[in-house]
Amino acid sequence: MLLGIFALLLIALIALAALGDAVRSTLRTVQVETSRAREQADLGRVLLLSGDLTGAAAAFDDSAGSFTRARAALDDPAIDVVRRVQLADENVETVAALAEAGRLTARAGVVIAEGLADIAGGTSAFAPRDGQLPIDALVAMRAPLAKAEPMIGDAAARAARTPSGLLLPPVAEARASLLPQLEELAHSVAGGRALAEQLPDFLGASGGRRYFFGASTPAQSRGTGGAIGSYAILTVDDGRLSFSEFNPAQSLPEGSSEAVPAPSAAHAKLYEGAADAGLFSNANLTPDFPTAATVLEARYQRVSGERLDGSVVVDPFALRAMLVLAGHATVPGVGKVDAGNVVDVITQESYGSLGEGGRPTQVFGGIFSGVLQRFLDSSSQRNPVATMRVLSSVAGEGHLLLHAADPGVQSALEAAGIAGRLLNPRGDYVSVIVNNGTDNRTDLYTDRDISYEVDLAEAGAVHATATVKLRGDAEGRGERNLAVRAGGSIATGESVSITSLYAAEGAELNNYALDGAESDPAVGAEGGHPVWTDAVRLRQGEAAELAYRWRLADGWSGDAEQGSYRLTVQGQTSLLPTTLALAVNLPPGVEVISATPGLEVGDGRVTYDGPLREQMRFQVTFGNTAVARTWDRLPQLFPRM
Repeated sequence: MLLGIFALLLIALIALAALGDAVRSTLRTVQVETSRAREQADLGRVLLLSGDLTGAAAAFDDSAGSFTRARAALDDPAIDVVRRVQLADENVETVAALAEAGRLTARAGVVIAEGLADIAGGTSAFAPRDGQLPIDALVAMRAPLAKAEPMIGDAAARAARTPSGLLLPPVAEARASLLPQLEELAHSVAGGRALAEQLPDFLGASGGRRYFFGASTPAQSRGTGGAIGSYAILTVDDGRLSFSEFNPAQSLPEGSSEAVPAPSAAHAKLYEGAADAGLFSNANLTPDFPTAATVLEARYQRVSGERLDGSVVVDPFALRAMLVLAGHATVPGVGKVDAGNVVDVITQESYGSLGEGGRPTQVFGGIFSGVLQRFLDSSSQRNPVATMRVLSSVAGEGHLLLHAADPGVQSALEAAGIAGRLLNPRGDYVSVIVNNGTDNRTDLYTDRDISYEVDLAEAGAVHATATVKLRGDAEGRGERNLAVRAGGSIATGESVSITSLYAAEGAELNNYALDGAESDPAVGAEGGHPVWTDAVRLRQGEAAELAYRWRLADGWSGDAEQGSYRLTVQGQTSLLPTTLALAVNLPPGVEVISATPGLEVGDGRVTYDGPLREQMRFQVTFGNTAVARTWDRLPQLFPRM
């Protein structure tokens, strides 16, 4: 195989050398124009986010023109001669397709920028104003986004159809870098178009909507982030929000699993004895918010007789992000809360001030409703782009979770990536979910570290090793803070962490050990993933280590000449940041062609060591070492090229 590649490469090099100046001039034109196109596209994005819509449209238009000129240059007769060699033809065809994809993307940018410019107020129209969410602006963007969506989709499809083999390293690197960017952009534009169509209905454009509003705290871990400590009914009518009185979630009557059946047999198996016992505080043991919300709404209908239009759950980190812009909110019975103290007030101080057996219901409710209203009321006085960034950020990071009972609206929320769905993407996948198995708040002081190492073996197989380390550090804090106290057989500061590891579909567990001793975790499945669960009990100052080894038959794609590994790591909101140490050991004889920014490329491996966010996607593309080194030596072989 290698001899055949080198033969084709040699023929292509001879052809290039024979044509000399004509080919060099054309390639320089392509390089200059594509470089300018990228610069103008980057400028367009910056101007768009700053609110300069006229400048953004001009920059995107300039970018499209440069991509067009780059593509046209490849029709030069000298290039036609070179393309008679298969290897050269595939490389030229790939460059041409990527240039056309760039042109389509830039034209879509023009459409979106011009659509925004046509709205009175431009981007500022999308910020909440005087307590009202921007329904009219969303409706106005339906047509531009509907026009831009197929352009981006076409661009992504064109790039994806280009050959992945027999590409010279610079071309392979450009392709590998562009593909995930186009895929993500296509997903974002499709999600934006879906929201423009459906979100107005969610916001009460066609009549008032009523939602279960849950105030959650990650001081007590749940699959979707934190336990729901209190709730209210949120009414949204023509973009305006109003809250009922907040009540403790524990005040809602418990029920039996017969009264509200589990959403599925898999759900019942994973969460029987907890979620299916009818406890509202256990409805979100699952990390899949659409499932949790369906359970919440069904249980509320059973106890109240009212069928709600959906659910909204907010955590303290969303409030902190809002207060960065809003400044502060004054809450009755609490005082002033701001970005510097709101998380601590909700997760720690409120418990300590209530006394034994107290419930922070009114504290929770007052803070959540007060901050949200302050954020909406003061939006017209702030940077509207910053406001939109806050809303999209807290939703995208899982701090603001939305669910709609209407299937069309729910589909739009999922398309936009703000529904809290448990992902099941292509490639490899790993997620560690912890549920607090007690009624205390020891998650305030529990550290989590996750390490994940994979060996890329033959025929696309992946051999994976994951280690989860939990450390309890509630020593000496129980007397000050009710949050770490418990009863029964659970000592002050002691935790029970029900830990579940979700792997890629098709993964087969080879070994599991708790603190070095082999054990058998509970085996289940959810959302297409195998799930391995164990309950870990930690006393003050103790640590535990859970180690898993498994095999995935089709964890990477490609062959011995060029391959690609994609990994999605889905995190869980926690008070103390979770760390991730990732190591990808490449097949022998290959070098990295491209890697997701943030990855460190070493000798035969790629690594990441840092915080684990809500969703992290990594991709590594690699190729045969011999081909790469031959390309590096071209300047020595053909010094005039």
